Amino acid sequence: MRMVAGRLFSRLSPRDDHAAFLLAAAAYVLFSLFDWITTALSLRVGGAEGNPLAASVFSIFGNGGLLVFKGVVVAVIIAILMVIPRRIMSLRVATWIAAIFAIVSALIVIHNVQAYASLLSAPHGPTYHATAPYEHLI
Repeated sequence: MRMVAGRLFSRLSPRDDHAAFLLAAAAYVLFSLFDWITTALSLRVGGAEGNPLAASVFSIFGNGGLLVFKGVVVAVIIAILMVIPRRIMSLRVATWIAAIFAIVSALIVIHNVQAYASLLSAPHGPTYHATAPYEHLI
């Protein structure tokens, strides 16, 4: 374990630092794409977008608009991580931030898959909306 931690925080060559950043950024892009796919699937069967701004974009422009919106957000984040002067943030810090974004996106994808499965297994199909037990239908 100590060897792994030592290697994880050891000094890498600038070339290795750059490769690590590219890997973290690529993982963020990939998981963001999976986020859009799983969100689009869930929306198709009655799910709702959790981000209010993205929900507004979806209601106006549909799935294509949602893809463009999410793509722009990811591109801006990666551009900021690439462009910020290295006096403010090292490449290693940028790599960790990109990795955190990738992990958060992966967790969102897992949540979306669970929500999609839940919508599909609803008692009367994906468009069924249950009412609370204390509500009376008129």
